[in-house]
Order: sequence, then structure tokens, then C-alpha cells
Amino acid sequence: SLIPNTYIVNLDNELQKPSPFPTHEFWHLSLLQSLADPIADEELFLYSYTHVMHGFSCRLTEAQLSEIEKWSAHVVTYPETFGKLLTTHTPEFIGLHHDSGLWPNSSYDEGIIIGVNRHGHQARASMTMDNQEVNQVDKGKA
Repeated sequence: SLIPNTYIVNLDNELQKPSPFPTHEFWHLSLLQSLADPIADEELFLYSYTHVMHGFSCRLTEAQLSEIEKWSAHVVTYPETFGKLLTTHTPEFIGLHHDSGLWPNSSYDEGIIIGVNRHGHQARASMTMDNQEVNQVDKGKA
């Protein structure tokens, strides 16, 4: 298909950024511009990942994706998906406040990854529960 879709491309973490490139983003853009059908429109390049994984997200045609998947540095590609939010009160649920504390002091998540993974009660908890019932589930009493 000639219509680009959004992907996250995970590259080998052992791969070192070549020194001529000042940032991973410049390097990733260079890689995309080296494709047979290069990505010349920087609006198709969405993000460069450097903290938890090495790679980038961008909009690719099937032909571009096929070429990238042949790179020796390619690990895996994830197509864009949408998940369902399963928290009870986000961001309040994890203690983030817009006017004070960690969130504004960290430039509202710049370079910070927050992950809370709780198992066991989502399937049993009713989305129609009132706050008291949800709090009991969170405390393991329901």
C-alpha cells in the first residue's frame, strides 16, 4: 500500500550511533533518507527512542517497512495500536499533580518513564463501581 501507517521500529541496542551524527534523531533521519523510497518529509518521522530502547517511530509505506525489516540492525517493528486505559484516576491515581511535586519539577514527563502494572483485579472489577468499591479493590479487600 502507498498509504503510510505508523510504526515503532526497534533497532539493536548494541548498535552505537556513528560519531558524525550529533544525536540519535539525526542518525535515524539519515537511515530513513537512505531507503530506496526515502522519507524526505520530516513530518512522517515522529520520535527517536534512546532511553529504554533504541529506535524510532514514523509513518511508513509497506515497501519502506519491508526494506527496514531487512536491515541487520532491525529487531522488531510494532504497528500503531490503541490500548484501553484501565486506571481508576489518572494522573491522580499515581499521585501526579499538575501544580506541584514530581510532575512539574520534571518538565511534565520529559525523559521520565512511568509504568504501573497491577495484575489480578481488572477482570473482576466492574467499571461501574463507585470510588469506595474501587478503593477496596485497590487495597485488596474486595
